[in-house]
Amino acid sequence: MKADQVLAAVSDEGWDVHLQPFVPPNSALHYRDPVVYRDMLDVVASLEYEKLAAKINDSVCCAVQIDGSVDRQQVDNKFVCARYIDADGSIQSAFLGVTEPESNGAKGLLEAVVSATDRARIDSNKIVGITTDGESANTGKNGG
Repeated sequence: MKADQVLAAVSDEGWDVHLQPFVPPNSALHYRDPVVYRDMLDVVASLEYEKLAAKINDSVCCAVQIDGSVDRQQVDNKFVCARYIDADGSIQSAFLGVTEPESNGAKGLLEAVVSATDRARIDSNKIVGITTDGESANTGKNGG
């Protein structure tokens, strides 16, 4: 906007022009705080979830993979991914999100899977399997 102002002044008055201070209109520039950026990213994420749901719900079948990780604050996050077979037979992978379940152990894993698949609007009839690694939360205190 400043460059346009300078170019207009120079073209009207030549190189000896006296330039005025740049004062943009109030509506031209807005400070976007982190809350606004989060809202914009939420909109983008919801649109991407719609595309992903359409792909998975149109697929032959889907399997969900879940794994956990504890961060520095000892918060137990569960990462949920999906693998699905397209109509043309190719295997695709998708990241469904990170959840922080309220329950521990296998109940927490199930809670995370349900939360992630609900958020992504995946038809539960397409899910043919849920996979995890072999940690004790998955297998129970007696290993099975």
